[in-house]
Amino acid sequence: MEFADPRLALALLFASSLTALLALRIFLRDRAERAAMVERSALEVAEKRASRLRYRIDRRLLRTSLGRALGVRIGSAGVRMMIVDFLALCGAAFLLTTLMLDIFVPLWLALLGGAAAVRACVAWIERQREKRRLAFVAQLPEIARLLSNASSAGLAIRAAIDMAADELDDPASAELALVSEELALGQSVGRGLQNLEQRMPSRDVGVLISTLVIQQRSGGDLVNALQDMAETLDQRRDLGREIRTLMAGSVATGYMVAGLGAVTVLLMNAITPGVLDELTSSLPGLIAVGVAGGLFALGFVLIRRVTRIEV
Repeated sequence: MEFADPRLALALLFASSLTALLALRIFLRDRAERAAMVERSALEVAEKRASRLRYRIDRRLLRTSLGRALGVRIGSAGVRMMIVDFLALCGAAFLLTTLMLDIFVPLWLALLGGAAAVRACVAWIERQREKRRLAFVAQLPEIARLLSNASSAGLAIRAAIDMAADELDDPASAELALVSEELALGQSVGRGLQNLEQRMPSRDVGVLISTLVIQQRSGGDLVNALQDMAETLDQRRDLGREIRTLMAGSVATGYMVAGLGAVTVLLMNAITPGVLDELTSSLPGLIAVGVAGGLFALGFVLIRRVTRIEV
């Protein structure tokens, strides 16, 4: 077939080529998108499998008494971490500390350092838990006033707890919201408040919870009782703050005594390399190390006991 106008043939050829190029571009783009989707889906599947595995391990740990106790401590500390994650953190801290210290000190001392690193992880959880507990105790007067106002307005204890959870700041808001969720799931008021006391162990919290449980079971003038309790808790909070301020120096001395022994051992080994190996290779040396370590530990414990004053 012959075209009368060659320019028309060139235009058709150009249009066909352009269409083919556009089709090829669309095909390659769709292929790349499908590959990216497959890769992303595989990554999501792997992440979901890993998440499910961590969840199953965490559920199994919660079935044990040790796992439940550890879960309560982690939850009351306000740390967003699963039990299996915390155990993995402790294991990593032990391995890294042991490997690093093994370069400078004997193996037995490196293992002690690894154990100290694990203890530091537990101490960090306890420190976060103590800070959260003190913050919750500091909010108890406000909690008592809100519950008293709600009771004077004719609200039941469950409704008063819901209102306090909405009005207060964290950690009281989060803890009371958790109590409200437990009550919504069918827990009794007494059981829900007992769980709160388990998460936030304190004498003040125990007194408040006992008052609420007794009123819920047998009745009474809850409004005046909560108002008097709020004033008393204010006074106890101020007194506790003054005592902690006065004892801050003694508490710091206790930690200095605990760290002095470890620093002394490291300095001895740094000044005279191998002195620890020689010291622990004989019975008198082992006795001396054990007695010195015991005295440092005893001094730390005694200072902590003396400075621990219950208001």
